[in-house]
Amino acid sequence: MASKLFNYGSHLSQVFNQTGAYLPGQLADTDFRFVETFGTDPANMVEYGEVVKLKSGSPTIVVPLEAADTASDIYGIVVRTFNQISGATYGINGSQFVYETGAGGQVSVMRKGIIAVPVQYGTPAIGTTLLVRIGANSTYTHLPIGGVEAGTAVDDETITVTGLRFRSGPAFPMQSTAVINVGNGVGQTAKVAIDFTL
Repeated sequence: MASKLFNYGSHLSQVFNQTGAYLPGQLADTDFRFVETFGTDPANMVEYGEVVKLKSGSPTIVVPLEAADTASDIYGIVVRTFNQISGATYGINGSQFVYETGAGGQVSVMRKGIIAVPVQYGTPAIGTTLLVRIGANSTYTHLPIGGVEAGTAVDDETITVTGLRFRSGPAFPMQSTAVINVGNGVGQTAKVAIDFTL
Protein backbone atom coordinates (compact mmCIF):
# COMPACT_ATOMS: atom_id res chain seq x y z
CA MET A 1 0.00 0.00 0.00
CA ALA A 2 1.35 3.44 -0.93
CA SER A 3 1.37 6.51 1.27
CA LYS A 4 -1.88 8.47 0.99
CA LEU A 5 -0.33 11.75 2.17
CA PHE A 6 3.15 12.16 0.72
CA ASN A 7 4.98 11.20 -2.47
CA TYR A 8 7.89 9.07 -1.24
CA GLY A 9 8.42 7.58 -4.69
CA SER A 10 10.43 10.49 -6.11
CA HIS A 11 14.20 10.18 -6.24
CA LEU A 12 16.21 12.80 -4.41
CA SER A 13 17.22 15.45 -6.93
CA GLN A 14 18.91 17.58 -4.30
CA VAL A 15 20.70 17.00 -1.02
CA PHE A 16 18.02 16.27 1.53
CA ASN A 17 17.29 19.12 3.94
CA GLN A 18 19.70 21.57 2.29
CA THR A 19 16.97 24.23 2.15
CA GLY A 20 15.21 23.42 5.40
CA ALA A 21 12.89 20.84 3.86
CA TYR A 22 11.71 18.09 6.19
CA LEU A 23 10.06 14.72 5.75
CA PRO A 24 6.54 14.33 7.20
CA GLY A 25 6.62 13.84 10.95
CA GLN A 26 10.20 15.02 11.34
CA LEU A 27 10.86 17.29 14.32
CA ALA A 28 11.56 20.69 12.80
CA ASP A 29 12.98 22.71 15.68
CA THR A 30 14.57 22.41 19.10
CA ASP A 31 11.82 24.31 20.91
CA PHE A 32 10.06 22.74 23.90
CA ARG A 33 8.21 19.59 22.90
CA PHE A 34 5.40 17.63 24.50
CA VAL A 35 5.10 14.15 23.01
CA GLU A 36 3.09 11.15 24.19
CA THR A 37 3.25 7.46 23.24
CA PHE A 38 0.17 5.58 22.01
CA GLY A 39 -0.70 2.25 20.49
CA THR A 40 -1.87 1.93 16.89
CA ASP A 41 -4.84 0.07 15.50
CA PRO A 42 -3.82 -2.59 12.92
CA ALA A 43 -6.99 -1.86 10.95
CA ASN A 44 -6.31 1.90 10.84
CA MET A 45 -2.61 2.54 10.31
CA VAL A 46 -1.28 6.07 10.75
CA GLU A 47 1.41 7.84 8.72
CA TYR A 48 4.20 10.07 9.96
CA GLY A 49 3.09 13.70 9.94
CA GLU A 50 -0.58 12.69 9.98
CA VAL A 51 -3.15 14.50 12.13
CA VAL A 52 -4.76 11.87 14.39
CA LYS A 53 -7.48 11.40 17.00
CA LEU A 54 -7.99 9.00 19.89
CA LYS A 55 -9.90 5.83 19.00
CA SER A 56 -13.44 5.86 20.37
CA GLY A 57 -13.57 3.73 23.50
CA SER A 58 -9.79 3.18 23.49
CA PRO A 59 -7.98 6.27 24.85
CA THR A 60 -4.56 4.59 24.48
CA ILE A 61 -4.85 4.11 20.68
CA VAL A 62 -4.67 6.74 17.91
CA VAL A 63 -6.34 6.45 14.50
CA PRO A 64 -6.68 8.62 11.37
CA LEU A 65 -9.43 11.23 11.11
CA GLU A 66 -12.70 10.29 9.43
CA ALA A 67 -15.26 12.22 7.43
CA ALA A 68 -17.28 14.69 9.53
CA ASP A 69 -14.82 14.71 12.47
CA THR A 70 -14.51 18.06 14.21
CA ALA A 71 -11.60 20.14 15.50
CA SER A 72 -12.29 18.86 19.01
CA ASP A 73 -11.62 15.28 17.83
CA ILE A 74 -8.01 16.10 16.85
CA TYR A 75 -5.40 14.99 19.39
CA GLY A 76 -2.01 15.61 17.76
CA ILE A 77 0.42 14.81 14.93
CA VAL A 78 2.40 11.58 14.49
CA VAL A 79 6.18 11.99 15.01
CA ARG A 80 8.85 10.30 12.85
CA THR A 81 11.66 8.92 14.98
CA PHE A 82 15.30 9.64 14.17
CA ASN A 83 16.22 6.16 12.90
CA GLN A 84 13.62 6.54 10.14
CA ILE A 85 15.23 9.64 8.61
CA SER A 86 18.96 9.08 8.98
CA GLY A 87 19.37 7.36 5.61
CA ALA A 88 18.10 10.42 3.73
CA THR A 89 21.46 12.16 4.00
CA TYR A 90 23.01 9.52 1.74
CA GLY A 91 20.66 9.99 -1.21
CA ILE A 92 18.56 6.85 -0.81
CA ASN A 93 15.67 6.40 -3.25
CA GLY A 94 12.53 7.85 -1.64
CA SER A 95 10.60 4.61 -2.05
CA GLN A 96 12.77 3.04 0.66
CA PHE A 97 11.60 5.45 3.35
CA VAL A 98 9.25 4.14 6.03
CA TYR A 99 6.05 6.19 5.92
CA GLU A 100 3.76 4.54 8.49
CA THR A 101 3.90 2.73 11.79
CA GLY A 102 3.95 -1.03 12.20
CA ALA A 103 0.63 -2.83 12.72
CA GLY A 104 -0.41 -2.75 16.35
CA GLY A 105 2.83 -1.06 17.38
CA GLN A 106 3.54 2.15 19.23
CA VAL A 107 3.81 5.68 17.91
CA SER A 108 4.76 9.08 19.32
CA VAL A 109 2.19 11.85 19.02
CA MET A 110 3.17 15.51 19.37
CA ARG A 111 0.91 17.76 21.41
CA LYS A 112 3.22 20.77 21.55
CA GLY A 113 6.26 21.73 19.47
CA ILE A 114 7.23 22.20 15.83
CA ILE A 115 6.86 19.38 13.33
CA ALA A 116 6.75 18.94 9.54
CA VAL A 117 3.50 17.89 7.88
CA PRO A 118 2.63 17.10 4.25
CA VAL A 119 0.48 19.90 2.78
CA GLN A 120 -2.10 18.55 0.35
CA TYR A 121 -3.41 21.78 -1.16
CA GLY A 122 -2.70 25.51 -1.13
CA THR A 123 0.40 27.50 -0.27
CA PRO A 124 1.26 27.68 3.45
CA ALA A 125 2.02 31.13 4.86
CA ILE A 126 3.77 31.75 8.17
CA GLY A 127 1.34 32.44 11.01
CA THR A 128 -1.79 31.22 9.26
CA THR A 129 -4.06 28.54 10.72
CA LEU A 130 -4.08 25.08 9.18
CA LEU A 131 -7.07 23.54 7.52
CA VAL A 132 -7.80 19.83 7.94
CA ARG A 133 -9.99 18.01 5.42
CA ILE A 134 -13.08 16.26 6.84
CA GLY A 135 -15.14 15.95 3.65
CA ALA A 136 -14.58 15.03 0.00
CA ASN A 137 -14.05 17.65 -2.71
CA SER A 138 -15.86 16.92 -5.98
CA THR A 139 -13.25 18.74 -8.09
CA TYR A 140 -10.07 17.58 -6.34
CA THR A 141 -11.10 14.03 -5.54
CA HIS A 142 -7.55 12.96 -4.62
CA LEU A 143 -7.46 15.15 -1.47
CA PRO A 144 -7.49 12.72 1.49
CA ILE A 145 -9.66 12.96 4.59
CA GLY A 146 -7.38 14.14 7.40
CA GLY A 147 -5.01 15.92 5.01
CA VAL A 148 -3.57 19.33 5.93
CA GLU A 149 -4.31 22.24 3.57
CA ALA A 150 -3.75 25.99 3.37
CA GLY A 151 -6.24 28.64 2.33
CA THR A 152 -9.87 29.34 3.21
CA ALA A 153 -12.10 26.81 4.94
CA VAL A 154 -14.96 25.32 2.91
CA ASP A 155 -18.13 24.32 4.79
CA ASP A 156 -18.51 20.55 5.22
CA GLU A 157 -15.09 19.98 3.63
CA THR A 158 -12.37 21.56 5.78
CA ILE A 159 -12.07 22.82 9.35
CA THR A 160 -9.71 25.30 10.96
CA VAL A 161 -7.90 24.03 14.04
CA THR A 162 -6.98 26.35 16.89
CA GLY A 163 -3.58 25.27 18.16
CA LEU A 164 -2.10 24.52 14.71
CA ARG A 165 -0.31 27.26 12.76
CA PHE A 166 2.13 27.22 9.85
CA ARG A 167 5.69 28.17 10.82
CA SER A 168 7.10 28.12 7.28
CA GLY A 169 6.17 28.29 3.66
CA PRO A 170 6.24 25.16 1.47
CA ALA A 171 9.40 23.08 1.08
CA PHE A 172 10.11 20.02 -1.06
CA PRO A 173 12.34 17.45 0.64
CA MET A 174 12.19 14.81 -2.09
CA GLN A 175 12.32 16.99 -5.21
CA SER A 176 12.83 20.61 -6.19
CA THR A 177 9.22 21.38 -7.14
CA ALA A 178 5.76 20.37 -5.96
CA VAL A 179 4.55 16.99 -7.15
CA ILE A 180 0.98 15.79 -6.84
CA ASN A 181 0.63 12.13 -7.66
CA VAL A 182 -2.93 10.90 -7.20
CA GLY A 183 -3.04 8.12 -4.62
CA ASN A 184 0.52 8.83 -3.55
CA GLY A 185 0.32 12.23 -1.92
CA VAL A 186 2.09 15.52 -2.48
CA GLY A 187 5.74 16.50 -2.58
CA GLN A 188 5.56 19.52 -0.27
CA THR A 189 5.82 19.81 3.48
CA ALA A 190 5.72 22.78 5.86
CA LYS A 191 6.69 23.39 9.47
CA VAL A 192 3.74 23.53 11.83
CA ALA A 193 3.62 24.90 15.37
CA ILE A 194 1.30 22.76 17.47
CA ASP A 195 -0.03 23.48 20.95
CA PHE A 196 -2.83 21.27 22.24
CA THR A 197 -1.62 21.43 25.84
CA LEU A 198 -3.63 24.52 26.81
